[in-house]
Amino acid sequence: MHNIINQVYLFIKQLCKVIGVKNINFSTLDNSRRRNSLKILELLLNERLSRADIADITGLTRTSVGNIIKKFMDIGFVEEKDFKSSGVGRKRVLLDIVPSFMYVVGVAVSRSQIEGCLIDSKGKLIDSELRRFKKDEDVLEVLYSVIDKLMNLASRNSLNVKAIGVGVPGPLDVENGIVINPPKFPGFSNVKLVELLESRYGIDTWIGNDADLAAWGEKCYGEGRNLEDFIYIYTSEGIGAGIIINNQLYHGKLGYSGEIGHVLIKKGGEFEYFENLYGKDKLLEKAKKIDSKIEDLDYLEIEYSKNKEIASLLREVAENLGGLIISIIHITGISDVFIGGDYRVFGDFFLNNIREIIKRYEFSNQEINIKFSQLGDLAMPLGAGAYAIGMYLKKLILEL
Repeated sequence: MHNIINQVYLFIKQLCKVIGVKNINFSTLDNSRRRNSLKILELLLNERLSRADIADITGLTRTSVGNIIKKFMDIGFVEEKDFKSSGVGRKRVLLDIVPSFMYVVGVAVSRSQIEGCLIDSKGKLIDSELRRFKKDEDVLEVLYSVIDKLMNLASRNSLNVKAIGVGVPGPLDVENGIVINPPKFPGFSNVKLVELLESRYGIDTWIGNDADLAAWGEKCYGEGRNLEDFIYIYTSEGIGAGIIINNQLYHGKLGYSGEIGHVLIKKGGEFEYFENLYGKDKLLEKAKKIDSKIEDLDYLEIEYSKNKEIASLLREVAENLGGLIISIIHITGISDVFIGGDYRVFGDFFLNNIREIIKRYEFSNQEINIKFSQLGDLAMPLGAGAYAIGMYLKKLILEL
């Protein structure tokens, strides 16, 4: 019956075009079908489900679900996989994303390095590439070199790369693909990054906030996979947070959220942004005043166990970050927190000082879980890749 109705609908739509009737609006039916298709896509990107599972979760009829799944299978990005017993009756066929349907390059751009990865539709890591750069180097050229290496690898192995995702420090104009003016990142402002990459590589490209995409990497491939809500704290020169609520990135009404590095702290009678007091660059600046030989965080990590002043400095940063985190917990009510980025190098000493502050000032007696992300530096490029996969598939569906 649904196929007959659909055929009639298409016939009437074409007839209206031929006879020039313009006052009939078909958008409601189109939008409803697209919304349902996108809803099912979101479910399948998160887990393997049967058609019956999808119908139960979405409230759609099994016929509607079946028609949408057939379109997905015709395109080639969904396949029938294993069988799942429901306990009674016949087994259910599970649906899954086809790993080889597409390959994606995900990239993390920071102020001192660029890391990229090549993954398949299911997020399996094929290869990764890391390039560090100095302040006088051309960031775009370094970025191109990382992507070139991964694209060439894909080409040699006949892997069809269909999209690129890039995590970049904000603020960004995500809709137009422009890097606006990231703090502490000279020479990388007003960059039409999507336009440049699409022109160079000829494939769809999307950009996103660095902390958001690191959080998305944690959600898709890390320990956040089984959590509906969590906060990911990204630590570097900038301090940011990606917030996952109900299994989705929370962006807020203005299109961004989690800019915790711009929380105001009063210091010496003046307000300062948190990251201008406790970002990586400021930490190293203060550490060099104690020991001029300190060049990077790795050296700092070695020295803190020998130098009480260095240990005290790290404790100050950890305690203030702990204070910031407990404030976020009190505002959001989210009790699971992952810490990623550069400060992971300080290990248990740093983490325990954060936990101590949270334990001291948390007032609701709920269980709070604070841990380092186990994905390491790959959290952001993996998240950027996963984001690009989702955006590419949504675009594909909207074009059906």
